[in-house]
Amino acid sequence: MDLIFKRLDYRVVTLYFGMALILPIIQIFQSLNKRLLVSNTFFDSPYTKWIGIDSFHFSATAFYLLLPLLAALPVSTLIRKDLEIGFFAQLQVRIGMRAVFKSYFLCAVTMGAVIVMIPLLINLAGYFLLLPDSHPDHLLNNNILVINRNTLLVSLYYQHPLMHALLSILFAGFWGSLFSVFCLGWSLLINNRFVALTMGFILQLGMILFQGMTDLAATFVPMYFVTETSQNDLQVGLVILITSIMIVATSLLAIGGRHYRIVM
Repeated sequence: MDLIFKRLDYRVVTLYFGMALILPIIQIFQSLNKRLLVSNTFFDSPYTKWIGIDSFHFSATAFYLLLPLLAALPVSTLIRKDLEIGFFAQLQVRIGMRAVFKSYFLCAVTMGAVIVMIPLLINLAGYFLLLPDSHPDHLLNNNILVINRNTLLVSLYYQHPLMHALLSILFAGFWGSLFSVFCLGWSLLINNRFVALTMGFILQLGMILFQGMTDLAATFVPMYFVTETSQNDLQVGLVILITSIMIVATSLLAIGGRHYRIVM
């Protein structure tokens, strides 16, 4: 895997991280605008303002909407490039096909999670520098509407809010890894790098459109349930089901890409 990490252009990767940081930074400025900073913020805390809990600003919604694209940026098309220039064939001769694919997939999993989690952690840490570390209260902070219907493990949020926020970031990073490998698998099956890069984003848009055509009360769209709280109803069973389906689909896509990859 070290060899594949060395294949990454870290100047470009740094640019991708900068792109992923734009919306979380904008969200801080939108949430803590001049009016809020000069008013009484006694009831505000990082747990009630950070991007994962924010359902009021478009920057927060946009970040989770673009999460599949951001996660896929560093690695998903690298294997397509290496197939085209012949570097993949050289690696296969040196270390074997299984080891080559394992290296690419582990790199995709790692970078997909990191590029999602680091901006979220920076956003949360930024609020700790600006607001008091006070626990949320279900009465004093009822304006953010964190309830059982739209928040997973809501009791944990009020008892251990930092743990709840970190679990939310880990879950978002896990889905970032899934989307990264999902796009990596498509990059093995289609020649167009741009299309392969956007397949996760297209999948999420399709799920949003399909959600709008159904009468389901609970959402099955990742951008809604990887946040700490949502404007939609959430059900633990449905979230587990969709996550399991995505794991299976991504695994099958990766295996299929390995066996039926298009070289040119």
